[in-house]
Amino acid sequence: MDAFVPIASRVLTFKSSSSDRVAQEITVAVSAPYSPPREKSSKASAGCLVVLGGEPAQEVWGIDQLEALQVAIAHVQVFLRGLATSDAGELRTHDGALFDPQGSPFLKTYLEATRGDGAPGA
Repeated sequence: MDAFVPIASRVLTFKSSSSDRVAQEITVAVSAPYSPPREKSSKASAGCLVVLGGEPAQEVWGIDQLEALQVAIAHVQVFLRGLATSDAGELRTHDGALFDPQGSPFLKTYLEATRGDGAPGA
């Protein structure tokens, strides 16, 4: 497999609820989508690599490159939401703020203004 080259990444800090644990950096990243996918999938025509924490890159698929990228981002969101809502510790952003799985204030404002579907608000 080729070297993983991210097109987007985020570094967060996870501190375990156990007071004796040191905060751990968690990096999530996605690669550019590509065709054809590296692994054979019945209906996929594109793939995208995803890194979640310290795990090796894994491939996700889509019907085309845009969908492969959407699946990769959704995969990252599910992973981060799981960490953020876990009782095992706290997930924090680069500036020390508690990570909000619903998105940053910027993203929330955009989604509210577009009703979450890209269409202008009422």
